[in-house]
Amino acid sequence: MDINTLKETVIMPKLIESFGSSLGGIIAGNALIPTHKINDAQEKKKVFVETVCSHKRVVAMWGESEAQKQKREWMAL
Repeated sequence: MDINTLKETVIMPKLIESFGSSLGGIIAGNALIPTHKINDAQEKKKVFVETVCSHKRVVAMWGESEAQKQKREWMAL
């Protein structure tokens, strides 16, 4: 699954469910920043997912174990 589809159909709904639309959008938007200079689609996806799942608020809300589980699930898509 490409990064945009993953973001819009999977990650954003989960972030909005946990943090609301404003903070969920901020977390996702900030996670996209480090992907802008990456050309490889799989590497871009990896950096995006890792950035979301390591965000301090995500880890605080979901816990380290759940954040890592979510990261594995999203990377498998």
